[in-house]
Amino acid sequence: MHVRAVLVRVMAVCLLAAMAPQASAQTMASGTVIDVSGLAVAGAEITARTSGDQIATATAGPDGRFTVRGPVVSLRATAPGFAPTDVDEVSSDMQAVLRPATFADSVVVTATRRVERLPSATPSTVVTSAELGNSAAGALDEVLRSTPGSCHD
Repeated sequence: MHVRAVLVRVMAVCLLAAMAPQASAQTMASGTVIDVSGLAVAGAEITARTSGDQIATATAGPDGRFTVRGPVVSLRATAPGFAPTDVDEVSSDMQAVLRPATFADSVVVTATRRVERLPSATPSTVVTSAELGNSAAGALDEVLRSTPGSCHD
């Protein structure tokens, strides 16, 4: 009789130990995907790993909200222009914060033209304020008419 009680207890402990990983997984994960400034990231892709190593996916709505059903253990949020974010502490109201992706592009500029001489500047005439001040009142139009290159009607 004593052996039977010990076996029942051992089986109960084994059963509880086998169920422990599933107990730590959320039956549903939901939350919001935001960027570092706190704005919602619409259309972010959510990939969740369930306790049975299954993959579940969801897409964040226009307000950044998402819901993944199943016993979720961890999830990853991705969006174009952002670095992926992994979340291991899954809850029913969490935030996944996406940071901007880093870019490491380089540009090489090579000159292919030779130095060219530009044509010399066209002559110009400068009318100083002293010249305008020495002209008679109302003779401004005469000063401009006598200036080469000015247009008058």
